[in-house]
Amino acid sequence: MSRHRQIAAVAVCCAACGWSLAARAGEPRATSDRNLHQAEATEAPHAHPPVEMPGDPIVARLPVKVREPRRMLVDAEGRVLIADSAAGRVLRVGPSGSVATLASDLDEPAGLARDSQGNVFVALRAGGRPQAGSIVRIDAAGQATTLVRGLNGPVALAVDAQDVLYVANAGDDTIMRVDSQGRPSIVARSIEAPSALVFHRAALHAASAAKGSVSRIDSDGRATLVADGFTSIADLATGPDGELVVCDDGDAALVAVQPDGIRAPYLSIPVGTRAIAFDRDGNLVAAGGRLRLVVRLITRLSVPCPHCDQQIPLRIRPRKPPADGLSDPI
Repeated sequence: MSRHRQIAAVAVCCAACGWSLAARAGEPRATSDRNLHQAEATEAPHAHPPVEMPGDPIVARLPVKVREPRRMLVDAEGRVLIADSAAGRVLRVGPSGSVATLASDLDEPAGLARDSQGNVFVALRAGGRPQAGSIVRIDAAGQATTLVRGLNGPVALAVDAQDVLYVANAGDDTIMRVDSQGRPSIVARSIEAPSALVFHRAALHAASAAKGSVSRIDSDGRATLVADGFTSIADLATGPDGELVVCDDGDAALVAVQPDGIRAPYLSIPVGTRAIAFDRDGNLVAAGGRLRLVVRLITRLSVPCPHCDQQIPLRIRPRKPPADGLSDPI
């Protein structure tokens, strides 16, 4: 490429960032391509607002083998924790791809939650047998202890801002609060076959697999319908922009529910996805599907600015399924 074309190319990039090119009178010009930006770009204050573009998510498969992933979370260090129900274990996948077993020989782990102290809570469904369910607490050192026993089909957990633990029992249609000593108390009885819990906008939300609905649970236990019309809700999460994201086991797409109740397709996912979570960058991690995969659907990333050391946020707006064979179109 000629030197003038290089200068023109740099000008285009600079225009996008609010930079300008100018020849400095009386100053020597650099002749190497390597120093072209530095020699011919006059720095001006510029911002790096997110750049949005249509496209497909970047699909990255996590290097982990799972049998029946039922729940996930992403911890403060960016590690993905997976409750593999059929395998009876909880796996932890590090940002570098390292895989470790956090706990094993568990009786059908079905729920996961983590508090601010680094304690991980695992709900053991135990085949739904009456009063056979329990909750195990794994501390930051990896020591596991049973916190609660005698539950009826616990399938989902959530922790509030005060580190109070909540559990959804599908066997007796109850939502319980558990104190630090492991003493449970019933908060609500109005959610039929609860299947997922999430704290969204500081309020507890519960999904009903039987009714295909999501309700907000007030502090007094009253349930207020937020959205319905789903087939069989498998999981709930709060999206990176504050939306309530619903994973419907009977569909191949996530649905975002806004505060006013308006619903919109959010993202195509592998058919049969049972568990979802968002990483620290706001990218979706999905587990399950016909191929028993755990994948990261990357829609938020950054590219280096050609004129400084900062990163330019890039947002991909999905327009079709992420990959051949992973999902059906919305």
